[in-house]
Amino acid sequence: MSDEAVRRNPYVGLRPFFKADSLYFFGRDAQVEELLAILGNNRFLGVVGSSGSGKSSLVRAGLVPALLGGFLVHDRDRWRRVSIKPGDAPMANLAAGLVAAMSDDPDAEAHSGSPAAQSLEAALRAGHTPAALDYIRPRLEPNANLFVLVDQFEELFAFRGDDDSDDQPDADPERRKERARRKAEASDFVDLLLTLADQRELPVYVVLTMRTDFLGDCDLFFGLPEALNRGRYLVPRMTREQLRDAVECPALLAGAEVAPRLLDHVLNALGDRFDRLPVLQHALMRTWDAWLAEGATGPVDLRHFDSAGGLEGALNKDAEAALVGLDLVAVERIFKRLTDTDSSGRRIRSPARTSELAAAAGVDRTAVEAIMTRYEADGRSFVHPSPDGRPDDPRYDISHESLIRQWVRLRDWVDEERKSRDSYVELVDRAARYARKDADPLQGPELRLARDWNKAAKPSEGWAARYSKHDGDFAAAMRYLTRSVRGMYAWRAARVGLVAGTVLFLSISAYKLQETIKKATTQNSEMVASVYRKLDPIDGTAAARKDLLKRTSDLNRDLANGNLTDSNKFWQMIVTGDDHGSNAIDKNAAILDAQTAADADAGTNEQIIKLTDEMHAETNQAAKSYSGAADFARARAIETHDFSWFENLGTALTKYAEIAASDRADTVYQAVIAVDRYLVAKQPANKSYLFNLATGYRAWGDWLSADQPDAPEKAKAKYQLAESTARQLLAKDANSVEAMSLYIDIATALWSVIDPEKDAELDKRITDEMTTQANRRIAVDKIKKQQWTDARDALYDMLGIEKPKAEGRPAKRGSGGAVHMAEPIS
Repeated sequence: MSDEAVRRNPYVGLRPFFKADSLYFFGRDAQVEELLAILGNNRFLGVVGSSGSGKSSLVRAGLVPALLGGFLVHDRDRWRRVSIKPGDAPMANLAAGLVAAMSDDPDAEAHSGSPAAQSLEAALRAGHTPAALDYIRPRLEPNANLFVLVDQFEELFAFRGDDDSDDQPDADPERRKERARRKAEASDFVDLLLTLADQRELPVYVVLTMRTDFLGDCDLFFGLPEALNRGRYLVPRMTREQLRDAVECPALLAGAEVAPRLLDHVLNALGDRFDRLPVLQHALMRTWDAWLAEGATGPVDLRHFDSAGGLEGALNKDAEAALVGLDLVAVERIFKRLTDTDSSGRRIRSPARTSELAAAAGVDRTAVEAIMTRYEADGRSFVHPSPDGRPDDPRYDISHESLIRQWVRLRDWVDEERKSRDSYVELVDRAARYARKDADPLQGPELRLARDWNKAAKPSEGWAARYSKHDGDFAAAMRYLTRSVRGMYAWRAARVGLVAGTVLFLSISAYKLQETIKKATTQNSEMVASVYRKLDPIDGTAAARKDLLKRTSDLNRDLANGNLTDSNKFWQMIVTGDDHGSNAIDKNAAILDAQTAADADAGTNEQIIKLTDEMHAETNQAAKSYSGAADFARARAIETHDFSWFENLGTALTKYAEIAASDRADTVYQAVIAVDRYLVAKQPANKSYLFNLATGYRAWGDWLSADQPDAPEKAKAKYQLAESTARQLLAKDANSVEAMSLYIDIATALWSVIDPEKDAELDKRITDEMTTQANRRIAVDKIKKQQWTDARDALYDMLGIEKPKAEGRPAKRGSGGAVHMAEPIS
């Protein structure tokens, strides 16, 4: 055995066999003869088979060498060959293929960017079949035939696009025009192939290779189904003996032997598996490499096969090895762009230009080419480039879908991309409906999912281009998401019993704003001075006085600057009793005379807050307005000790929290809870204050859950406080439908962040309590409506006992068992 012999790897790997590989192409002799027979009777032939059935190899390394060897001879025995894929420029590729076929070099490659190819493309578009014949006639020798191979014909369906897209009235005019152009070009391309095969002036033979799952799409083109019915070859599965030849004979030809146990193992492992031919070729190629690395002595054996990864792992192992030293994020984005998921959920190839890959990955073209070279070199052949009408921006494609199915990481990437695509398309649709006033901003779980997707996927305009229907879709979707996020802290529970109020509204005038802040500052200073004077009976220490004065100065500064961070700390000290302020206010309320602002009363406050609500979309201005309103209400509440001003303050802070910036929202929610806790402590019989406190905790939890999804424990803690407060409310009024609804709403939120494995006991309690309250709510509602039977059934469900069988008589009206059952349960 010579060194030259062992150096040549007789297995081609993932790519198809070409004419140059025909020496190593075994196991298909009978099928080649069948192809020759069909082509001898019909100049049009469609070679159809499933993915991985070996269609391309059968034609390129089987049929073509047979033609060149003179196995199909009529009047002429020489062949000119065109070999193309439709790609993204079928007419340009066909023109380039014809130019290459008619050159002096029979193995010349097609270059669609050459002047000759561009000239012929223009002629074909204008003159169709006569133009093609005019070009071929003077260049085709008297003893020559023309063979036109259109490999992977299914690419034409992707180029053409779906008919459904034409029914979209909101599509951009330019995009509609481009779709119409593509449909027309695809039809012209197919018609040109069919007429070339049908005419008899020149001997032109046309062969297509196509996946079987696209057969149904052929009726999109007039005449194509009829042509396929006349000349179609369905590629059969290789028998065990044919597979034995495909494994053993190439090695023997290259000067090596395949160990019998390896041969049997491979044939048994192949079975009926999908993708078996390309996967087999790649595994054998790497097995040969392992044999060479060991010294190329003895037979190619099972240990070499296992070292390569075997049938199950060779492709995955090789793809992972290629990642070493590459930018993983860029590789991920590039391969996500090179793949797609069709309407049937199948993972498929999606060829793309270098520029498109660079835009999707956020890298330059040099980086894209370096990554692609890694996956082309060293026998991998996982991707391949082609000029495809634009040699300055070549088009890359995955060599075979089996890479998608066998490379585990890529398979996961494709699934992630499908989810990301669906999320983006849904967001674009919602944004469009929002623009038409047919949808609201995203809220709750929908907003959370959209924010999680945006954070994880980090979409860019370059990435989104392939999924957008309009040029402005990505920008509109991101604006819509941003608007939704600004309002994500809102909750819809009404603040029962509160009088909406504020006296600060920025749109009044800059002068009015400054005057109001100035007045609030003055009133605050006067109030604290009163507290200061009355501190002696409670705590006469100088330190307490000094501290209160310092805090007052800081609060005044914060009022002027609109900064709540420090002023809220002071306010919490006052309302929670952490320092002497709260006690001082309580004990000396009688001597702290309220000073009503001349230009503000509760009625004015309510009207201005409504105006601020109308400006809610102007988030920044509304935030400043609510912040100022809270500052003023705080000063009035502390000065007058009037609960209506505390309620005013709670309303202003609540609305501010709904739209506050992320770095302030947490502090504002602390202030909201401080106000609600103070009111509950001072008026424990007022159930509306307890309702507000539970709602406040729930809203705080919602904000934490949306703003910090990676820290669910924080949201869980607030939801638990909300749930505990809601239970207190139910204890006061067990048959209140509003209280039950609030509990169910809060418990649902808490349940959504519970880890059932870590918090099994809590999970069970919350689930049981939600069920109980839901049935209780139904029962109470039915009792109020005097629907006694339904009420009784709901109560039985709540108790978890079997319903009694019907006794044939109605329950006594107004005094049935449902009412009596409700009382002890309450």
